[in-house]
Amino acid sequence: MNYIPEKPAFKTHEDVLEALVDEVSLSTSVLDKIQSRYESISTHLDRDDSTIKGYDPYVYPQGSINLGTANNPLNKDDDIDVDIVAELKDGSKDSFSQASLKTAVAFEVADYARQQNMAPPEDGKRCSTLNYRDHDNGGSKFHVDILPAIPDHDGYRTMLKAAAHIFNDSDIDGAIAITCKEHPSYNHKSNDWPVSNPRGYARWFESRQTVILKEQRDSLVNKGISASVEDIPLFRVSTPLQKVIKLLKRDRDTTMGDDDNKPISVIITTLAARAYQGEGDLVTAMKNILTNMDQYIGRNSDGEYYIPNPVNPGENFADRWATEPKKAARFFEWLRAARVTYGAFLSESIEQSRVILSKSLSDGAFNNISGRLPVAAPAIRTRIEQEGREAAQSSQVHKPWQSS
Repeated sequence: MNYIPEKPAFKTHEDVLEALVDEVSLSTSVLDKIQSRYESISTHLDRDDSTIKGYDPYVYPQGSINLGTANNPLNKDDDIDVDIVAELKDGSKDSFSQASLKTAVAFEVADYARQQNMAPPEDGKRCSTLNYRDHDNGGSKFHVDILPAIPDHDGYRTMLKAAAHIFNDSDIDGAIAITCKEHPSYNHKSNDWPVSNPRGYARWFESRQTVILKEQRDSLVNKGISASVEDIPLFRVSTPLQKVIKLLKRDRDTTMGDDDNKPISVIITTLAARAYQGEGDLVTAMKNILTNMDQYIGRNSDGEYYIPNPVNPGENFADRWATEPKKAARFFEWLRAARVTYGAFLSESIEQSRVILSKSLSDGAFNNISGRLPVAAPAIRTRIEQEGREAAQSSQVHKPWQSS
């Protein structure tokens, strides 16, 4: 029998948070598998006999996988959601309508599925979806949403001008036109397409943590893990900002469950990135982000909540808050409760962590590390629960660190 050494007991709050991040994060092996899958799709789309090879297909990840902020599913029976873009770099609006582009990419995705003995892809509003839940023989279950796209610098530039946004040419880099069955121009050739810039958002996200990213990437190069800094994607590093976002997203999922009005990930990610000030440790980053993230929620001329896409100020991530006010209410309820939870955690001794964090991370992540904590004093539970009730009833967003 091989001896497996016990993990050391926690000594600091930083130790506890780091262990929790490890529990909720996708493992290296899962990330390897995901990367292998989308690179395999890319190879198929660009093979010699591909019907779209002449348009120079380029496949890359987007969303939480690309940003390095994806978590393991809360329910272990759920899929990991992987979003990728299939951009035809030599495609244009003269070559395709939205419908014909979606059909062209979907044809090759279906051919890929057949060759891999997979179920046919699902046809969605914007994407084709490949399901790996049965394909991996009991391994990690995930699905890949493949978004067809073509470059669209002109369309993106026009959109930014319409929003009266001052921009540089570098802000346009990576802009794409995408498909949507509900768009009025979907079925015919037109200059009017939905536009997006996931690579631009990723660059902005990187710009919020330049120093720590350089340190981590340089370290990986020095260890021989990568040949160059440029080859290291965001999801291969683990910065304080990424870690805080993972913990906040897991806190949201465990405390708000299946509530359709709970805060969406892009709002949490954007506000956290804006509030982040380059902190090098997880405790300080968590404290400052929770304290300040709501300062980046504005109001537009109509008095409606406004959380702009940092690379497209004309897009309001909180646009549904005006017509669905429960979404705004749930965001502030969640933020108040998270501030109480982590405010108590950071102000109490490490021995109290078992009581304070077990509800916030009730999915089992905390149970998996709780053996490395001493038993908490029973009296703390009543006080913490009372503070939580008072904060939830307050009309103000509680900021536990501002009173000190």
